Amino acid sequence: MPIEGLKFKQETKGNYYIETQTYELPTEEGKLKMVIAYYYEGNSITPKYTEVKEYLNGEELVTMRMTFTRIEYKADAKYLDFETILNQYIDITDQINPSTVQALEPSIAGLTIG
Repeated sequence: MPIEGLKFKQETKGNYYIETQTYELPTEEGKLKMVIAYYYEGNSITPKYTEVKEYLNGEELVTMRMTFTRIEYKADAKYLDFETILNQYIDITDQINPSTVQALEPSIAGLTIG
């Protein structure tokens, strides 16, 4: 997800989908430019590796490459607002006519095999 205020670019090179974020800031030595690129292999949703490049006044200073060996996704429920999410859905159980409930339930007789 792009960070607000950064330049964001998406591209495909060979078997990689690349998301790049770039920002520049002034320093006492001149203009510092940071380029962070996330490389996704094939259709993966997790990056294979990340490259970070630093430039000072247009001259490359540092290139770092970090390979992901393990990624863990964690969520803390205290930061999720379930009421807002659940309120987006309409409860239709009160609107169902009891005579049509049986028609809504799946039946093996109604399956088409082939």
